[in-house]
Amino acid sequence: MVKIPLADPVTVVKQRVISSKNESGVQVIVDGKEQHISTKQIGIDQEKWFDHLYFGNIIRFEIKDHMLISRLPGQISPGGFIGEAVIHYEFQENLFVPWKVEFNFY
Repeated sequence: MVKIPLADPVTVVKQRVISSKNESGVQVIVDGKEQHISTKQIGIDQEKWFDHLYFGNIIRFEIKDHMLISRLPGQISPGGFIGEAVIHYEFQENLFVPWKVEFNFY
């Protein structure tokens, strides 16, 4: 078996995904692309929210159309997940490196 190094998904998300909360909901910015979800859509009391989304408690890997993908659910509260960061990797110089990062609300 050959082991191939992979850029750490949590580090990638910390570098490329920015989140913040405000009175109207949560804003997520990935590589300059802004998205927003309202407090009503989240459905969790704001007093239970973290200051920003937390990633890393769950990491899923899959192969889709011959591409390695990792999915990291974004946690807004101890029991609340509102979406996921998705990292698409490409193989370069014996290493899987992040090619595309996106965030999708549930």
